[in-house]
Order: sequence, then C-alpha cells, then structure tokens
Amino acid sequence: MGVRDPPSQTDALGFRLQACTVYIRLGHMEHPERVRRVALLCCHCLRNIAFYRAGWQHGALRISRQFWIGANANALDVAVLDWCKLFADRKSKHHWRRVVADHSAFLKDLYAALQVTDKEYRAVVRSVLRYRNKFVAHLDEERVMNIPRMRLLRKSSAFLYNRLRSDAVQQLPLGDAPATAAHHYAFMYRQAIQEHDSHAK
Repeated sequence: MGVRDPPSQTDALGFRLQACTVYIRLGHMEHPERVRRVALLCCHCLRNIAFYRAGWQHGALRISRQFWIGANANALDVAVLDWCKLFADRKSKHHWRRVVADHSAFLKDLYAALQVTDKEYRAVVRSVLRYRNKFVAHLDEERVMNIPRMRLLRKSSAFLYNRLRSDAVQQLPLGDAPATAAHHYAFMYRQAIQEHDSHAK
C-alpha cells in the first residue's frame, strides 16, 4: 500500500479531509481514494435523509410553501440516488462490494443490523430501484408512487460508513470526517430543524 499526502482540503460536506492518495488491493483491483469516496457518499446520503426527515412533523410538512416542498422532495430524491450508488447498482464505482473484502461477512452483519432477511433486503433494494427508475431518473406512466422506507436506507448507509471508519487500514483516506454516522446524521438533522424553525413564519 502506498500513501502520498498532499495538503488537506475541505470537501462539499464542510469538514476538512486529508487529500491523500491510497492504493488498497481488493481482489485484483487497485483503487486510489475509493474508500474515502464511498465513505463521503454515505455522508451525503445520510445528510439528505436527515434534511428530508426534518421537514416532516406529525405526518405533515413543517412548512407548506412551494420552496420548502421542493427542497424536501429534492432531499428525498438525492438520498435515493446516493443510496443506489452504494447498495443497489452493482455496476456503480462506489458500490460497497468495491471496498469490502469479505462480502459474505458484510452482508451477514448488515442483515443483523437492519434486522432483515436476505429476501427482505432484496425486496428493499427492488423498491428503491423502482422509485428511482420510475419517478426520479425517469417519469413513467405509473399512477402510484411508493416512497422507500427511509429508515432502512439510513441504517444501511450508517452501517457501511461505520464499518469503513472503524477499519484501521481504511481510516487513512478519511481525514477528519465524522467519527460516527450517528453523529453526522444528528448534526445535519439539528441544522435542518433550525432552518425550518427560522423560516416557519
């Protein structure tokens, strides 16, 4: 494994990251910074889920003006797109299989964390892909839109992030990214609540 450390920089999420180049061999593949990119994509997904969830209270939108309706819907759609890159699209450059060596062990632990069976997990993936394909990437003639179960998307993204963050080898490209997924999600949720409260009137 080779490491080259240029100066640190700030990424789009607002926290400083060490812009190092790390080569980690997984199977027959060498890839620079892929672990860092997958971890950041987890953070992006969690951020947008937090923004989406913060927009709702007691089954209704906190603010019903058009800007906030659109912002809430966009947060949902971007979260779905990010999650699909991580879990649903096997051809994605950022799919979890590209940064996890032991696929069987990862899936076993993921199912346990989500409290789902393999069949139930696959059903979740299909439902998210259907929403993405029918209503986000395209607009087909479907009359009913079923929004994915965001709790499972949040928990799976958090699980992947924490797994990467805790790996002693793969900590190298993550710099000072959030210590845990829960900390990052809570911070983003609080920030979104503050924005809603300040614009509620």
